[in-house]
Amino acid sequence: MRISEVTIEKFRSIKKATFRMSDITAVVGENNAGKTAVLRALNAVLNYKHEEESFFNKAHRYAPRNNTYITVVFEDIPNKIIYENKIYDNKLAIKFSFSYADNKKKYILLKGRDSENLDDSFMQELSKDIMYVYIPAGRTNKDVRWSDNSIFKDLITSYTAQYTENRDMISGYVRKATDKIHDTVLKKLEKEINELYMQNKSMDFKIAFPENLDYTVLLRNIEFSLNEYGANYLLQEWGGGTKSLAVIAMHRANALLKNGSIVLGIVAQLSRQKSKIFIMN
Repeated sequence: MRISEVTIEKFRSIKKATFRMSDITAVVGENNAGKTAVLRALNAVLNYKHEEESFFNKAHRYAPRNNTYITVVFEDIPNKIIYENKIYDNKLAIKFSFSYADNKKKYILLKGRDSENLDDSFMQELSKDIMYVYIPAGRTNKDVRWSDNSIFKDLITSYTAQYTENRDMISGYVRKATDKIHDTVLKKLEKEINELYMQNKSMDFKIAFPENLDYTVLLRNIEFSLNEYGANYLLQEWGGGTKSLAVIAMHRANALLKNGSIVLGIVAQLSRQKSKIFIMN
């Protein structure tokens, strides 16, 4: 599944514009020319919650008393029940609108001259077949290390969960390690505390790891590095270009893992005055 066309009307600095997409679409121009608005518009349709605050505070509004309209056309639609009777001319066309007067969004299916409202549940199902990821300029080290909402954390968590879905053959080794720590070190500490405890000697203190401990306890300490000439360097120590390519690779791996298509909206700063956006289907 891929995006073939997007039409944006009255969104941020864009009065009206239509973009036709290929496998890789690049737009180059001066800063503040509206390039990033194209990526934010796609994000608004496919990841509305990420843009909701900017709609509510009217940062996305083109001008007073204007509403926003964004139409996205998809091709190569999967053969699924949810798309039955929704495809016209081998395309799926969805129009998003936002009313700033009452802060309400709406999704509309376009079929030639006909149209019908779509609910959020349809958009949730759609997101399983095509993911859109907006990657702004100035990506931080958060993207390449274990942190909340980072692609690195999401990918590692999803991959290990899939690996252990049918049978967890990893956590047993973790419990063996914790048993070793207890028997070698903590058991001696238990004995010392019990001997020094000055009240009821019929009770024993125990120091132990949780019985249901699994491999996930170790993931938060995982690191992402690059090996160059035999030496490892953490990825956050590398330049922006290397980190950007790593982030793109992780997003693509995540999409393959979830059996879906992915569209990446990428901002690249060329100079202080000029930047470029890429849309990768």
